[in-house]
Amino acid sequence: MASLATVDDSGVSGPAPEAASGEGVTGEVEGGDGVEPSVAETSSTGEAKLEAFFKSYGFSGLGKAAATHWVKKAFEGNDKDLERVRPYLLTVLNGRRCTKPISVHQKGCPEIIPKLRATGRWETELFSFVQRLEGAFPDIKNELLSLRGLEASRTEHGFQPYRAPSWNSDRIAADGVGTVGHEGGNWNVYYLHLHNVDFAANRARCPKTMELLDSIERTYGHAFFSTLAPGTHITPHHGPTNKKLRVHLPLIVPEGDDYCRLRVGDDVIVAKEGICYIFDDSLEHEAFNDHPSQTRIVLIFDIWHPDLSDKEIKFLSFLRKAKMKLEKRICDRAQKMADAAKVEAKSDGGEDAYNENENFFHVIDAARGLHPSSKDLWGM
Repeated sequence: MASLATVDDSGVSGPAPEAASGEGVTGEVEGGDGVEPSVAETSSTGEAKLEAFFKSYGFSGLGKAAATHWVKKAFEGNDKDLERVRPYLLTVLNGRRCTKPISVHQKGCPEIIPKLRATGRWETELFSFVQRLEGAFPDIKNELLSLRGLEASRTEHGFQPYRAPSWNSDRIAADGVGTVGHEGGNWNVYYLHLHNVDFAANRARCPKTMELLDSIERTYGHAFFSTLAPGTHITPHHGPTNKKLRVHLPLIVPEGDDYCRLRVGDDVIVAKEGICYIFDDSLEHEAFNDHPSQTRIVLIFDIWHPDLSDKEIKFLSFLRKAKMKLEKRICDRAQKMADAAKVEAKSDGGEDAYNENENFFHVIDAARGLHPSSKDLWGM
């Protein structure tokens, strides 16, 4: 199945639940036999492998020094707070990808951190923020409703179609901007946080929602309102990694039959207004709004997987931020080269070979200029 590489429809207290029946609690590397690569395996060409690793994240200067510190700590092998990062890092340094699933439903997820439990639906009682989140439901819904009418503006941005780069799917959008992850209906999003993209204006319109989100520990940095127009099906897919969980707070759900559902692995969750649910979106999942005339809108945000230690989260956050900064620089540079090539191609009467739909940041920015219809956002 396709992997939605950006985002898609998905502090902790007390022990986490056991893994689902029949699903293991440790991961293996792609093509491996379940045995972690040894440090000795990296020793002969260790420096070259480290340099390649640093280059892949764009590390230099202080960043390189910080990365060296983390690698050294991981390789010491006596820090239990880094026991999941260690096999992951050794695998990456040896030129492999951690993709072997812990659950059968993770097959197709592009990144699997070993030794993280793979449970479809998680018990919300294990997460201390859920009571506060559900208690804030009226305020969050009111802020959502205050956005109504913004779609008619041609000077301000708000909701935009969910789009991904062209390498993510073969379903090219009809308007030519990226690809879509749904069939039937329409899928639109109002981003609050997404990688290094600036959505400060969106956040400013939702101060109470942001105050609540900012109070939650171990958030991953993705947050948005997601609306499914009547008759929309988000097709089966995997999130980009298993190092996070996805939180949904349904805000507007059609009454009556179970029109709005989420399937994650073997679990089916029926959306109910004001009732939070949490799931692992590295498992194959899909979402439905089968109502013929009413929309479904949920608040979505991600949290780090509760099996990860604070040290592991700090290290993985460091890598993630570095990777996003590097990719943003690469995308910006490619865009400048493409703009120059367009000018030259036009002067020569040729065609531009650069595909802007392959640029993640370009697709997200271009989608801002596409204004969904009021019917798609708010129903009839």
